[in-house]
Amino acid sequence: QQWASSKGFKLVKWSEIKAATTKAGRKGYLYCSFSKATSSTSTGKRKSSCMSAHGFKCSFRFHLEDTKQGWTLLHVNNTHSQHDFDMTLSAINNHDGIALPTGVKIPPQLHEIARINRSAGLSAAVIDRVLKSEANKQGLAMTWTLDDVYNAFCRDGVEASEFDADKFVAALKKREVELGLPYEVKLSMEGELECVFWVNENGLKNWSSLRDAKCVLYDTKHGTNKYKLKLGCWTIVDHNGDTQIIAFSLVPPGEPKEAFIWAFAQFKKHLGAPTVIFTDGDPGMHSAIALIFGDGTVHLFCLYHIYTNLFKHMSKLFGADRTAWHAFVNRFWRIAKLSDSGTRANFATEWAELTTLALASTCCDQKTRQLAFEWLRALGTRALRWAARWTWEHLTLDVHSTQRAEAIHSALCNIISASDKLAKLLEKLSEFESNRVTRKFIAAHRRVLVQDATCVSIVVRDQLAKILVPEALARVQKQAALAPLYKVERISEEGVDDNEVPVSQRFFRVTYIRPQAAGSASAAAGSAGAAAGSAPLAGGVGEVDGA
Repeated sequence: QQWASSKGFKLVKWSEIKAATTKAGRKGYLYCSFSKATSSTSTGKRKSSCMSAHGFKCSFRFHLEDTKQGWTLLHVNNTHSQHDFDMTLSAINNHDGIALPTGVKIPPQLHEIARINRSAGLSAAVIDRVLKSEANKQGLAMTWTLDDVYNAFCRDGVEASEFDADKFVAALKKREVELGLPYEVKLSMEGELECVFWVNENGLKNWSSLRDAKCVLYDTKHGTNKYKLKLGCWTIVDHNGDTQIIAFSLVPPGEPKEAFIWAFAQFKKHLGAPTVIFTDGDPGMHSAIALIFGDGTVHLFCLYHIYTNLFKHMSKLFGADRTAWHAFVNRFWRIAKLSDSGTRANFATEWAELTTLALASTCCDQKTRQLAFEWLRALGTRALRWAARWTWEHLTLDVHSTQRAEAIHSALCNIISASDKLAKLLEKLSEFESNRVTRKFIAAHRRVLVQDATCVSIVVRDQLAKILVPEALARVQKQAALAPLYKVERISEEGVDDNEVPVSQRFFRVTYIRPQAAGSASAAAGSAGAAAGSAPLAGGVGEVDGA
C-alpha cells in the first residue's frame, strides 16, 4: 500500500481472496478505487470509480502473493488506465518494495531469454522447454513450473499481441509490394488495431472482369481470431458462375456503424462502388452504404436472413398451431417471390392480407404481439429491397441472398479457429484462396480435354465463344462430343415418295454406337451391339431403349 500510494494514487484498497496454505502464501488484490452508493440503482449495489491524485481517471489491480522473498506480483491489470505511471511487469521490475515472479523461482540468468522468446510470439509451454534446455547447459537448478513461466512472461500478453499485430501488418505490406494488393489499417485512440481492409489474391482481376455487372455480397463472421474481431468477406459471382472472394475486412465485435463506414470507404477507394450490394439488413451496414456509396448503388436485403427474422419475430404468435403458421409462411413466400412488376400496386393489399393472418392468432401476450406487428410493418416498408417484383429489375446474376458468402464462411470454418492470431489468419486465408484457384485450374483443364475430343472445329468453337458465356459454350461442346455416338437413318416405305410424306409422319432409325475399348471386341461384335441398341423414332422425336 505504501509503494502504490507513493506513486500518486489517492486511495488504495486491499482485498484478500485466498488465505495462506502450506504451499503458497496469502493472495489478494491491491487496487485503487473510490466506492460509493448510487441512488440510480434500485438494487442498492455499489458502483466503483477510480480517481488518481492528479484528478483524472485511473483503474488498476495488482494480483499479489505473500512469499518468503516478499510480496510477489503475479499479474497487473491496467485496463482503461489513464494514469501517468507505466503499470506493466517490465516497468515495475526494478522498483523496491515489490517483487516479481521472475525474481522468485526463475533464475535471473534466464529472464532475458524468456523475454526474447515471448516477444517472438511463443507460448508459455515452448518458453518453458527453452528455459529448461538452457538451464541444463548452464548447470542451473530447475526451481520453476510452467505456471511460473506463464505468470512471469505470458499472462500480461501485451507484448505478444503487439508483435502479432506488427507481423500481420508487415505481411499485408509485403503483399502490397510484391503483388500490388492494397490494404488499409485503422488504429484506436490507444494505438491498438481496430479495423483492417485488404484485397484478396486475384481480387482486382476478378472485380474488373465484371465490367458493368458489379454485384457484391458482404457478410461478417465471428470466431475467426483470438481478438474477437469479426471477419467480413466481399464475394462476387464471376462470368463462369463461380463464387470469388475479392476482399476481406476486420471490424470490432460490436459491429459499430463507424466501423462499417470505414470499411465501405476503403472498398470504394480501392475497388470503386458496386452497382448492387447484398447484406443481411444490419442497420449499421444500411446507413454506411447510403453514406459511402450513395444512390448509385442499390442495396438489397438477403431473403434468407429476412426469413430467419420472420421466424424469430412472428412464429411465437401462432404457438402450437403449425397449420396456421405454415399458411402464414406460404403466403409470405408467394409475396416475396412474385416477380411480375405489374403487381407492384397490389403489394399493399397483399401485405394487409398477410397481416390479417397474423392477427387471427391469440397465442401470446399483448406486448409480444405489438412488437411482432411493429417488426412486420417495418419489413413491409422496405419491400423495395427484398420483394422480387422490385429486385428483379436489377442485374444480380441470379443472387437473391448472401448464401454464397455464407458458403464461404462455412468453408473457412474448417481451417480457421477463434484462437488464431491475425498473422496466422492471413496465412490461412491465402492458403484457402490458393487451393481454390488450383481446384478451378484443374477443372478448367479437364473441360479443355473434353472439348478437344469433340467434333467442333477450332474455328466454330472460337465463333461460339464470342456469343456464348463459358457455361453455355461448355454445354454445346459436350453435346457435340456425344453426337458422333449416334447414327440417324431415314426409314422409307416401299412404293411411297418420301417427299410427299409430312415431316411429322416420317420415321427415322437412331442407332447408338457404343464406344469400344482398344482390342476389347471385334468389329462384328461392335456392329451387333450397335444394332441391339437401335429403335425407330416417329417425327424425329423420341428415346432409344437401352441407349
